[in-house]
Amino acid sequence: MAGYVLVHEQVHVLQRRQPALFEGLYKERWGFLHPAHIDGHPWLDEHQILNPDAPDLRWVFPIRHGDEVRYIWPRVVFGETADAPRFPRDMWSVAVAVEPAGDGFRVKVGQDGKPVVEDLAAVTEYAAALAPSSYTFHPNEASADIFCAVLLFDESAPDDRLTTQYATPNAGDLAPYRDWFRAHLKQPDARRPSALPPP
Repeated sequence: MAGYVLVHEQVHVLQRRQPALFEGLYKERWGFLHPAHIDGHPWLDEHQILNPDAPDLRWVFPIRHGDEVRYIWPRVVFGETADAPRFPRDMWSVAVAVEPAGDGFRVKVGQDGKPVVEDLAAVTEYAAALAPSSYTFHPNEASADIFCAVLLFDESAPDDRLTTQYATPNAGDLAPYRDWFRAHLKQPDARRPSALPPP
């Protein structure tokens, strides 16, 4: 657990310093769009939970069914509660329905005047795309989670594989991510430029 937390937070440092390193994973493997803007909604502004590890919220996920495409915007909000919301008890990962608007997107609004949302975990296409991670409320969190799974799975003895609530993948689940991380997050080497920042 301590190793997971340490590595997970180190990945977030790298994401903050060099966000472009991870854009290929988010766009090419997972299919996210990174629009110029997303026009929000006052309800989201009031209920949003801000995450310092995921400052860029402009990630939209398209879901295609034949010729039709719907778009969701993964967010974390406080749900409606009778008393003051408490973290993490009232934390809710939602898929906000959005639609194209010029060079960006805008939130779809229901008849009640609130954004159209559904539970993020219920969007099966989205969950499948980011598997095996369950930290799908932001691509920064999912990628840090999967990087930890790769590292800890590979470094554990066969009889002591990672078996925490955070990730219980098998080697097949991790193979494409292992290849991506090796190709894009290279160790510093005096013979070639490094993708990683200097120590």
